[in-house]
Amino acid sequence: SFQILECLVIWLAAAFVLLGTNEYYPGDTADSRLATVYSLVKDGAWYLDRPLEGPPNPFEQRTIDKVVLDGHILSSKPPMLSLLMTAEYLALNKTLGWDFEDEEGENIEDINKIVRVMSMTLIGLAFVAALVFFRKTLHLFVRDPLVRLLLLFSFAFCTQLWGFSTGITNHVPAAAMIVIAVYYALGLGSGKLEPRAWRF
Repeated sequence: SFQILECLVIWLAAAFVLLGTNEYYPGDTADSRLATVYSLVKDGAWYLDRPLEGPPNPFEQRTIDKVVLDGHILSSKPPMLSLLMTAEYLALNKTLGWDFEDEEGENIEDINKIVRVMSMTLIGLAFVAALVFFRKTLHLFVRDPLVRLLLLFSFAFCTQLWGFSTGITNHVPAAAMIVIAVYYALGLGSGKLEPRAWRF
């Protein structure tokens, strides 16, 4: 049936995320966010420049996504994803012992694992959530199952979300939040969803 095919599209997208998630490489777009995570964890500050007595922030030195404000360096990226990454880093560090640094400086093996897990959980899951809620929206308004399937396939594999879903980026979580909000806004506004407090 078409519902099985719709689920297959979502499963294929999830498999792509699991198999295609990038490892970290110096100069990656993740550097700006990782620089903020490093500063929040090591210094408890949003500033990327470290106190003079400490070693420099290794991720800050490799990123161009930064600005100077009041004599301090800050990431030019929106802070919400970096904050979520910090929480996830602290959990990974506490449970699995993964750390940005080892005795010789940078711990590239752990950094690779950290970035892969963050990409899959914060970006890949957001991509899958966007597909699930796009599918739910289609079921509210589109009767033809073939049209629904084609639209879902197009959303999954014919937009930039697909390419962005395997690395650290703000775009995919932001798009997922918009798709989820649109589902509830259109569903409630059209009367196709029952108004309940949690849906607002």
